[in-house]
Amino acid sequence: ERSFSVILFYKYAPLSDDEEKMALLRTAMQNLCSSLNLTGRILLGMSSDAEGINGTLAGKKEDVVTCTLAMLGRNNESCANNESLLDHHYRNILEVFWRQSEEFSRVASVPPLYLDTEEDFKWSTVQSSEDLFPDLNVKLVKEIISTGG
Repeated sequence: ERSFSVILFYKYAPLSDDEEKMALLRTAMQNLCSSLNLTGRILLGMSSDAEGINGTLAGKKEDVVTCTLAMLGRNNESCANNESLLDHHYRNILEVFWRQSEEFSRVASVPPLYLDTEEDFKWSTVQSSEDLFPDLNVKLVKEIISTGG
């Protein structure tokens, strides 16, 4: 059996209803999670008012921690406190994600989509002999939380 760290997260934030612009954010999230060997699902809400992001990801603890640091943003205190723990490989992954996120932000004329604090992630640990999720799926959707309508 292996130990998997799992995070759940969501944030309402204005993004864009332009599929071409949203593709930049989708690519940034896909690249981040793929480079960290994470599996799971991320929904990115295509709306200029307040949809945002909703996700569930699983992987090795150090990879999931790096993902949360990336999603907290370049100037977050948590990242500054953990930077000395990150090797060159992880720092490079963070830099690439932040550059891609900032490019989306610039093109879409919205603030970068970063979560606010470490408490925005719900953590759990699962023991399993098989992967928890079959793959990684980052999707553009109309709603990040279905209202059932």
